[in-house]
Order: sequence, then structure tokens, then C-alpha cells
Amino acid sequence: MPRSSANAMVEECVNCEDPASAVCKGCDRSFCKRCSSECAHCSATICMSCSAICDFCIRSSMCQACTIIRETCKCCKETVAVGEHAVSCSQCVLDDWLAPPTDKTTGFLCTNCENHCMSTDACNVKTMQDACPICFDEFDGNLQYELQQCELHKVCIICAERHTRKMGCPLCREGCTMA
Repeated sequence: MPRSSANAMVEECVNCEDPASAVCKGCDRSFCKRCSSECAHCSATICMSCSAICDFCIRSSMCQACTIIRETCKCCKETVAVGEHAVSCSQCVLDDWLAPPTDKTTGFLCTNCENHCMSTDACNVKTMQDACPICFDEFDGNLQYELQQCELHKVCIICAERHTRKMGCPLCREGCTMA
């Protein structure tokens, strides 16, 4: 709420009611210097609610316009589920693009590739399973599949409909609830 003084109305910070010194680029609300920061890339003023931090370099705050959401794993090329993505700054994306394809120290890796592929140049997750473990039909790009409870192994849609979820993954038995 604006405070009135003898000469003019003074805008207050929405968080602490100190005199506001800037307006957030993301939400257009007024903030004081203590309750706001500057985007590390474009120097825009942002509040703490509208700021993001790069998951790779963990540099200072960025505005939402300067963040890039990474949803595709660099190693297996799979798109991750909602909520498992990474936030990246433009410099980290550029470093990833310029790095050799086998360099797994830059870029976004899904959890499965982080756990199974870091020590090798090739993707162990992608090459781990070329065919359905039940009917042995090959995953050639046309055959649709369903990820199992382990979120690592696949079963073709036809076998997935017949396979009881209580049995768990047919390869590693993750999620098995049968006694």
C-alpha cells in the first residue's frame, strides 16, 4: 500500500513494507532492494518468487525469460516426466551443445542414465533393451511400449495389457507385490 509523505506517494515493498525501489519483471509487483535481486543474465529486477537457479552451474538468480527447461535426456534421448525436468541457463545449454556427444559432465541426464551410464560413452539404458522381454518383438520405433514400475525396462503395449502389474517388472521384478 502506498505511503503518503509531504511531497508524494511512496510505493511500499509487497513483502516488508519498506520503500520500494524496483518493480519485478516477472510479476510487476513493487519490491525493495532487500526483497529483490537482479537476473544474472539480463540484469532485470526480479523477486524471489519469480527467480530460478540453474541446476547445472548453480549460479545466481535468473528471471524466467532467461531460463531454459530441459526435458530430454542427453544420453538416451527420452523425454522425462513432468516435474523431473531441469532448469538451465543459456551458458550451460551452450556448453552442452559445444561439448562432445560422449561428454556426460555437461547437459541434462535422466535419473536412469545418471545411475547406469556415467562410466561409459554409450547409453546403457537405451541399449539395455532392444526387444520386449515377453514376446521378443523388437522396439524399432514403431512398436509402442509401456515403462514398468522400475522406470527403466519396457514392455510392448500388447504384452503390458496381458501382464499383471502385481507381478512387477518382468526383468528386475521391481514393484512385485505377489507373495
